[in-house]
Amino acid sequence: MGKVQVIYRIYLKAPVDRPFKAGKTYTTTLDPGVARTGPYTAVFDGTGARQVIHVNQVAYPPAGPKVAWLSWWLGDASIDFSRYKTFSLVRAGDALQAAVFSAPIVQDSDPQNRKYSGSDLFRVDFSAFNAPGKYQVHIHGVGKSHAFDIGSGGFNYVAYTAIRSLTLARDGNHGLDNPAMTHWTRAPAHLDDAIEESTGKRIDLVGGHMDAGDRSKVTSNLAWTSAICLAAMRLFPAKVEEVGETLQIPESGNGIPDFLDETHACLLKLHAA
Repeated sequence: MGKVQVIYRIYLKAPVDRPFKAGKTYTTTLDPGVARTGPYTAVFDGTGARQVIHVNQVAYPPAGPKVAWLSWWLGDASIDFSRYKTFSLVRAGDALQAAVFSAPIVQDSDPQNRKYSGSDLFRVDFSAFNAPGKYQVHIHGVGKSHAFDIGSGGFNYVAYTAIRSLTLARDGNHGLDNPAMTHWTRAPAHLDDAIEESTGKRIDLVGGHMDAGDRSKVTSNLAWTSAICLAAMRLFPAKVEEVGETLQIPESGNGIPDFLDETHACLLKLHAA
């Protein structure tokens, strides 16, 4: 029988003239009429990333829009961040928090954005800053965001993750039993379980992808994936060469770009299916 875990979050609002202090211990006591639990004690940590500052944690391009958002939904209300007027960019890990760029925080007035977020949105726009590197948004009195890259190479990780997802979904004699390639190792699977219904004989359908972890081979999905990979190679050949053999797939090290190897594997799986 399953167990349901209910989580409650308590939000504390400090007076403007008495902000929370890093390293200090705070105790919260609940009115017994609300809940018979607690009190709760916690140390305020001023060093961790603040979830209320929403950034693209992968990367931003050097040229083009670069926007983060300051907001937090409370379920039936929103935190008011209107008192925070400016933000800064700091280099990730910089203990001195020396600003390399600063600009105003602007409250977003688009009702559609408010409709979808459920909270008041405050725009943190650093589109004018183009220097490559790893940074964090810092708002005095709030804290710092998660770290992110600014640079054209930052999006290579997206390609890496997408192609690796294809690799790790391989079925059959997939090559995923090599711990040097990934710690998510598993033995070859479904090597002889294809049976032709009309004759009862086993046939070779080794390959394909695990679909939701079961034994089905969804040919339409394979065809679509193969077409996308072929289109990517045709449209972005230089990027395929740039990614090279960095994707840690079973074929890495054979002198052929990994993206091409994985596309070839998709086509073989489509033929097998």
